[in-house]
Amino acid sequence: MTTTGSRKSRRIESLLDEAAALPTGPEERALLDEAVRLADEAGEEELAYRARMFLTPSAHMAGDTDTMLASFGWCVGRHDSDPVRFPIDPGVHVDLLFQYKWMASRLASNTRFPRERVEAIHADMERRYREAGVGQTGVLQSRHDVALLMGDVEAAGRYLALRDALQRDDYSHCEACVRSSDASFAQLRGDDAEAIRLWEEILEQNLSCGEEPESAESDILLALLRAGRFDDALAAHARSYRAARANPDGFPIVEHHLVFCAVTGNLARGLQLLERHIDRLAHDPYHEASHFSGLAAVAVLLDAVIDAGEGDTVVRGSDHPSLDGLLGASDTPRTAAQLRGLSWAAAEELARRFDARNGNGAYAERLAAKRALREVRYDVPFGGEAFAPRPAAPTAPADAVGWLARARTRLFAGDVAAATVAVEHGLALEDVVVTPDLHKTLVWAAVERDDLLAATAHHARRIAALRAAGWTEQADVEERLGLTVLGHATADDLPALVAELERARSDGEDPNVLVDLLATIGALRLAADGPDAALEALDEAAALLPEEDPQFLRLSVQGQRLQALAGAGRAQEAEALTRAVVDDPRNAGWPLFTELRLRAQLLTAEGRFEEALVAAERLLADAVSLDVSVVVASSAQLVAMILADLGRPDEAAARAEFAVRHAERAEQPTIGMRFALARFQLEVGRTAAALESFETVYLEEKEAGAEPQAVAETALFLGEAALAGDEPGLAYRSWSEAVALAQQAEAFELAARAGLSLGNLLLQFGDPDAVDAFAAALADARRSEATGVIPAALHGLGRARVAAGDESGLRELDEAIGIAEAEDATWFAANVLDSKGRCLIDLGQLDLGVGTVLRAADALADEGDVMTAAGGEVHAARGLAAAGRAEEAVAILRGTRDRFDERTPPHAGISLELADLLDGLGRSGEAAQLREGVA
Repeated sequence: MTTTGSRKSRRIESLLDEAAALPTGPEERALLDEAVRLADEAGEEELAYRARMFLTPSAHMAGDTDTMLASFGWCVGRHDSDPVRFPIDPGVHVDLLFQYKWMASRLASNTRFPRERVEAIHADMERRYREAGVGQTGVLQSRHDVALLMGDVEAAGRYLALRDALQRDDYSHCEACVRSSDASFAQLRGDDAEAIRLWEEILEQNLSCGEEPESAESDILLALLRAGRFDDALAAHARSYRAARANPDGFPIVEHHLVFCAVTGNLARGLQLLERHIDRLAHDPYHEASHFSGLAAVAVLLDAVIDAGEGDTVVRGSDHPSLDGLLGASDTPRTAAQLRGLSWAAAEELARRFDARNGNGAYAERLAAKRALREVRYDVPFGGEAFAPRPAAPTAPADAVGWLARARTRLFAGDVAAATVAVEHGLALEDVVVTPDLHKTLVWAAVERDDLLAATAHHARRIAALRAAGWTEQADVEERLGLTVLGHATADDLPALVAELERARSDGEDPNVLVDLLATIGALRLAADGPDAALEALDEAAALLPEEDPQFLRLSVQGQRLQALAGAGRAQEAEALTRAVVDDPRNAGWPLFTELRLRAQLLTAEGRFEEALVAAERLLADAVSLDVSVVVASSAQLVAMILADLGRPDEAAARAEFAVRHAERAEQPTIGMRFALARFQLEVGRTAAALESFETVYLEEKEAGAEPQAVAETALFLGEAALAGDEPGLAYRSWSEAVALAQQAEAFELAARAGLSLGNLLLQFGDPDAVDAFAAALADARRSEATGVIPAALHGLGRARVAAGDESGLRELDEAIGIAEAEDATWFAANVLDSKGRCLIDLGQLDLGVGTVLRAADALADEGDVMTAAGGEVHAARGLAAAGRAEEAVAILRGTRDRFDERTPPHAGISLELADLLDGLGRSGEAAQLREGVA
């Protein structure tokens, strides 16, 4: 071998080693493709074989059937030509026999492959397994899977029975995949109870594989709903989707979530998931069975959307080129109604082809079952209260002024076509007073799109209309200044505008001319020189404005003044002006988005939240009618924040979710909005939704290269949501990363807060590493001088040390008590004192510990924390009982029980514990009486 060849071989081996260390994905695939290319170029057939043996499973996991089949076929051919040079296992993680398990089902998933071709694969697989001395369970599982793809349920059942009669071996399908497959088959046979049992086994035994347990969790959703296990269904939906959403070949999992959203009424969420993943529906162009089930799931969701009256909703991504082969090409996204029809039709065509190939009607039956889901509904909301307002049906304006207002509104929305139509309707009424401003709207539209030629043409028509209306002075000014007074001006134009203003003043011209010039000057000065310079001109314009306002200048002047007043810090004057503008009946029908937003913001700053909410909700209603997602999103977010200030987090979460949905539709950044949404969801106990939202923010921040402190804060909240969602492993990872990132950013208070959470988690599980976590949190708290965090860190560190058998932890507890007492933090001091008492008991200092706990309990009860007080007393009683001092324990528990009303759970629980103590003392009559009282 030449030196060059040796270098190339080492490079290929290095690429394969790098790829083996990576998860399946684009980076891994690029390394494998390069290794194959280099090996082929160098004529290194053994390395080319080994590289393809890595490539085949990578392509399988990525849903690249074309590459998988080609790579596998090449390897089989080489192995058959020389089994010594090209062995079954050339030192890879998945050998050639194992790879056979994927081939028949992939062929069966495409109608172009006849049954005979698929059977030939199985025959070859069975022969090779026997020759290699390998068991047949893998072959039988593959035959079962293919039988289902062929629509032969009876044969599928027979193969399972044969499989279960054999012992498992290294070539059997994994435990997770087998149970997942069996659970799916149980549902197909109508045995939901068996399906749920198998799903529970997967979770209880913590079984996993490439797409498990998320695939099994998605497939079990309808069975859980049918069984009435709604909370379990919601939790499975959340876990499965979070695990599957980043999988490029994950649409077969996502499709179950689309159906779940359809039958549970979570239609907005369903559309959100569909828009996020629709470009992956045809990810594997060969897998027609996946296309069939995916299209049917899309259609089921859209049936529900249409039934809810939302058939005209545009589905983003439904024009993706990858869908052309299934749905036909489209230049624009389709509506829900259009996409529903196309999806059912495409699914029906695939069902026809599968049934023709298979010689039965199984796929038609499956499609009928999907259609029947239109009548199935469960009330199982995922994210809390829904908010989906519908815009008010527009009515045709009654006059030219109405058409002018409509044109200005549509222009604000950026809908030039609709604005132009409104102008044309207005011009058709030949209202000589309104016609100049209708042309003015078209000038603005042309200037906005930088079409100065069109703007000049429209301006000429406006000038003619001004003269026809008798406003010669205005026409003369505009002829001299051109587009300068119509939105196409810069600070360089100020001298000419001021000179024109002075000329108009000296000539005593029409006040409307002066107002128009002053408004233009004010706008330029606001941008160039600041609000104070602008207000001189704008105040004069407001004073000169004629009451009848024939040239529709009032809103422009008021809008400019509002911005200037707010910018100058004159909030009270700005708020008063916003009130006057939004309450003025003359402004009805005109776009007031800026005025309403500013009013809501000013009132919020003053703490007048109820009034702010009125303005913000009116703004949102107008934004919904405007139907511009970016405006809807920002308006809904404003409403959400005000509702949060009012202590109405459920409603805030609904508005925030609405905001995120529209921000996504507008392809705007959603990180800030989604973070707020996640906090609202966590606050109201929508743990699964909060966990998904925080994780989405975390992943987006990581992908965008956000600052470490921002990611750390998100990770802190992600950990809280994970713990609330009973995912302590995720909480541990999140808080550990939050600590590291916050320390990296020198955000030591944030690091301390995350460290406290981490320490408490470790302490909860009895992990001695809690000491180190709390010690680091305390060090970070001292570095940040965050006095509020230091006592909490001392409290945690003291408890952790004592839990590890180290009495020195009592010193930290005493220090925490001292800080709390110095700051008159009575409850916190009592809480730490309670911890100290419990620690003393655990350290064997029983009398001192009991006395400390009892003092703390009285202090806690005085502060209204009866539950913590009772917990300490129960701990003391148990310590006394364990030391053979049951009579003292009884006395304490009687007092503890009296802290609670009868028939309450705490009273009952303490009564039962007290009864057990009395039994031990031989006082069975008293014990029986206590138990009878509980019963």
